[in-house]
Amino acid sequence: MKELWQSAPFGNLNQVEQPNFRMWLQYLMHSLDKDLVRWAIIVMWKIWDNRNKYMHNEPMMNSEEIVRWSKSYLDAYSHAQFQQPSTAREDHPSKWKPPSPDLIKINVDAAFPPDQDYYMTSMVPRDHNGKCIRWRRELHPGRPPPAVGEAHAALLAMRLAIELGWQSIITESDCLHITESLKEGVATSAPYGIFIEDCLTVLPLFQCCIFSFAKRTGNCLANAIAKATDLNCYEGYLLPLNLAIFA
Repeated sequence: MKELWQSAPFGNLNQVEQPNFRMWLQYLMHSLDKDLVRWAIIVMWKIWDNRNKYMHNEPMMNSEEIVRWSKSYLDAYSHAQFQQPSTAREDHPSKWKPPSPDLIKINVDAAFPPDQDYYMTSMVPRDHNGKCIRWRRELHPGRPPPAVGEAHAALLAMRLAIELGWQSIITESDCLHITESLKEGVATSAPYGIFIEDCLTVLPLFQCCIFSFAKRTGNCLANAIAKATDLNCYEGYLLPLNLAIFA
């Protein structure tokens, strides 16, 4: 795919060898304007999709087709109405509220078990009927500040949505300053900044992505899954019986 990055509209890039993907992505973000960065991210996403088609012996696109398809996708995104809730006099719910029928709401949380050198993240997507579509929790080594775990959980929720093909989502957390940082859409030098930056990098892949805050009582299911110590699995479609009471 080297010829793709050497052709329009990316051909004017100085093809400097970068030590890893993150450094290369940062180079793109500093070298291209915002729309071209978005275009490049969609191209990368489609290249990965092309690779999966190759692995399954399915028809693939050539470089020119990938660039054209990605531009069409970007144009469709640009003309979509990107919804963001108003922050003026915002009501922070104390109970979980279902999303509208066209959205999936993913509640997230992070937990830090005492005397352990790891933390847990949880993601709980539900539809407008309140039905749990999928739940997942992950274990991560280390003991960062709580806000880092919360930002990590938000990123994992967006990645889960991309994995499952959801293009219109609400990511809901009970960590207010993480939610506000995501709404502002600006990178920060805070310890959780790397996860905020990664969230903003994948944001253009969604037709609609709303960042929402809920009080702890409105996020109790995600909290219970993150804190659970008696689960023998890390994901599922049906909630464990002992956690269904939190739904």
